[in-house]
Formats: sequence, C-alpha cells, structure tokens
Amino acid sequence: MPIWLDLISSPSEWSASFLSAEAKEVLEVLGGLMVVFALPVNASSDEGKASQDLIRQVGKVVKEGLGGWGWDGVGLCLGVGEIDDVDVWEDCCAESGLEFVQVRSQLTPSRNEFGGRFANTRAIYLFY
Repeated sequence: MPIWLDLISSPSEWSASFLSAEAKEVLEVLGGLMVVFALPVNASSDEGKASQDLIRQVGKVVKEGLGGWGWDGVGLCLGVGEIDDVDVWEDCCAESGLEFVQVRSQLTPSRNEFGGRFANTRAIYLFY
C-alpha cells in the first residue's frame, strides 16, 4: 500500500490544493488519511487553535472532496500527548468526519530521532 506523507505548514493551502480539480484523481483512490499532532495542554492556546484549524481543514477535504461519513475510507486524528481532558479534540474530530485516537506514553522523548521536537510536529499521512 503506497503511503504519502505531507508535512503541513498552512492547513488552508493544503486543503485548497486537495480540493482543486488537479487533485480529483488523488481523492478518487484515497483509502485513508491520518492526521498526527501533539496534543497541547491548553486547547485555547495558539498551538491548540492551530491544531484545531488543521483538523477542520482536513475535515473540509473529507466532507467536500471525499463525501464525508459516506466515504469508504478511514480518517483518523492521532493526538500525541499526556493530557487527561480530550473532549475538545474528540468533538473537533467528530465535527470534521474524523475519528480521534490519543497516544500516551510516559516514555516518549521530547525529541525524535532526527533531533526535531514532537511538540511542533503536524503531519498528514495519505493511504492509497
């Protein structure tokens, strides 16, 4: 199964590109997508708002480009973090046509194997 990784800097530009006529062939064969983001401690912080915007923009592609809940693919949001209250994230994902899954690990290092910080990582994986 081919996998495509998009690192997102502008969620609105990403969604616009996937809703363009040129992306129609990509959307027709898309079997799943997974949004990966660090769960901010405060959902109303700048980081929290940015993550919610990302989820909403991906949801726009799911709803408008893929057919929403009628789409025969899998849409996941993977929130990485140790927060206890994830209601905001569950609601945001559900409104966007995505399932929310929290990944917790007390052993998660603050940096990945390439020296990057997990807290700033936001990515979308597309499955064909």
